[in-house]
Amino acid sequence: MPIAIDEFSIKPLYLEAYLEREELLVATGFVVKKNDLYYLITNWHVVTSRDPMDNRPLSNAGIADPNILKVWFHGLELGHWIQKEINIIDQGGNPLWLEHIRGKEIEVVAIPVEISSDVNIYEIDLALANFDLKLYPSEAVSIIGFPEGLTSGGKFPIWKTGHIIILPILKFRDLNIVMPYIFDFKFTFFSR
Repeated sequence: MPIAIDEFSIKPLYLEAYLEREELLVATGFVVKKNDLYYLITNWHVVTSRDPMDNRPLSNAGIADPNILKVWFHGLELGHWIQKEINIIDQGGNPLWLEHIRGKEIEVVAIPVEISSDVNIYEIDLALANFDLKLYPSEAVSIIGFPEGLTSGGKFPIWKTGHIIILPILKFRDLNIVMPYIFDFKFTFFSR
């Protein structure tokens, strides 16, 4: 009998940020497709290994500025993964990712990626953003990913429940928040 897996359990990808052979951090990403191009979406702190608030290195070794992401894509058979290396810095030292005009303040980047024929991609449908959803403080939400490198087996993510703790469009850490921030679960988006 086949096992049922929630579709959002196969969308997050396990990422490892490296500077040459030194692993700096483990993170979460996912893929979107726009205009027939694929993009790996992750956070600014992942591609820089720096705290977006004060620019300090996030790795335990005090090293920052990775040049490679090792991404664990789904193989052709679910439950098997294939690791691919994605350069995130060009030979001139320039970032290969796209970021918001406000840079690290937004904390999300998009990395153009070529998808090889030996992997399956389960991208996030960008049309999901067109849903009028109103969220309020105290509402429960699920966060899906790999906080501190945790997995639920293989390279499947864990699910963590948190609650929205501030109203939309308020200031938080001197940023104008246009959507609710979620910080009352064990692993925050800025955890070390």
